[in-house]
Amino acid sequence: MNSAKAVLIAACPACRIKFTRKGDSLFCPGCGAEYRIINGVPHIIPLASLKGISAKLELIDELEKGSLIRKFFPSGTFLNNLAHKIYEPELFVDLAKKRLLRLIKEAGPGALILDLGSGPARIGPETINFDITPFKNVDIVGDGLILPFQNGTFDLVISRAVIEHVEAPEILIGEIHRVL
Repeated sequence: MNSAKAVLIAACPACRIKFTRKGDSLFCPGCGAEYRIINGVPHIIPLASLKGISAKLELIDELEKGSLIRKFFPSGTFLNNLAHKIYEPELFVDLAKKRLLRLIKEAGPGALILDLGSGPARIGPETINFDITPFKNVDIVGDGLILPFQNGTFDLVISRAVIEHVEAPEILIGEIHRVL
C-alpha cells in the first residue's frame, strides 16, 4: 500500500497546508484541524462530508451481499436475462484496463498518480488509491469534492465510474483540475 506516501503528500482540505504527523493523527499547522490515521490509512473526511455516509455504507453492504440485485433482478426473470445479454463486463473491463495502463505508461516513471474513487482495486503499485470508503488497498480515505492535496500535486488523475455518484460533479472536476 502507498499509505505512507499518501501521508507525505496529504494537505488540509480547508487551507491546503501540508499536514504534520502526531502519532496516529495528521495535524494542520494552519487551521488546527486534526484527522485520524486508522490502521495506517489517513481518514481525511471533514464533518460536513460525513452527512449521509452511513446510509451509503449500508447500501454498499447490501450490494455486496447481493440482496438488492436479487430483489430487483431475480434469477431467471426477463430483466435478469436481458441484463446478462446486453452487458458483457469482461469486454469493457479489458478495454478500460488497456487504456489505463497506456495512460500510466505515458505519465512516465516516477509520476505521481491518483486513483480517485479507486474502490478496493489497485491499478498498479505507483498509484495512490483514494476513496470515501475504507476499502482494502485504499491509501487515503476522503471526500473527492474537497481533495486533501495541494495544487499541482499529481501528474495524472484516474477516476472511473465516480462522477455519476457525486452530488456536485462540477466541483469534483474542478478539484481534479486543481490537483493536476
